[in-house]
Amino acid sequence: MKGTWKSTVRWSVLFVFAVLLCLASVASAAEPVTIRFWGGWTGPDKFGMEKIVNNFMAETPDVKVEFFTAPWTEVFTKFSTTYGTNAAPDLLAMHVSDISQFASRDMLMEVEEIAKNNNIVKEDFPTNVWEGEFYGGKQYGIPLDYHPMAVYKNADMYRMAGSSSRRAEHS
Repeated sequence: MKGTWKSTVRWSVLFVFAVLLCLASVASAAEPVTIRFWGGWTGPDKFGMEKIVNNFMAETPDVKVEFFTAPWTEVFTKFSTTYGTNAAPDLLAMHVSDISQFASRDMLMEVEEIAKNNNIVKEDFPTNVWEGEFYGGKQYGIPLDYHPMAVYKNADMYRMAGSSSRRAEHS
């Protein structure tokens, strides 16, 4: 895997800024613009994302970001009920495993041009992370972060440390 956690953080921040700037560019400099940004951050990551959003607004005073966060189920229910209205989000964060349910219903915008215009390229991400942003051959997401979907444990090391065989093999 290329990069380090620092590059992941860098790309996370760049992702948010790139998308916010692209959305903000649709308004003229004389008109303030408001962007609705939703995501399912509820733990410490919520405070990190709030800081990124607040820093963006401080650096871009003509753009206001209405940041909404709640548990993922609530976010997706709200998105589904507001889709196609003026109350829907302009920017919605989601896990790669959620892209297909919304892309298959034509509820997401293709973002390949946004990625290209901001030099966000597949070589900067693990292959499976980048490919997870696609559905039906079209790119609907830009990686913000990624999470392990499995944990490897060396059962022999657990046994050598004095853990029971059953616990080492099944925990």
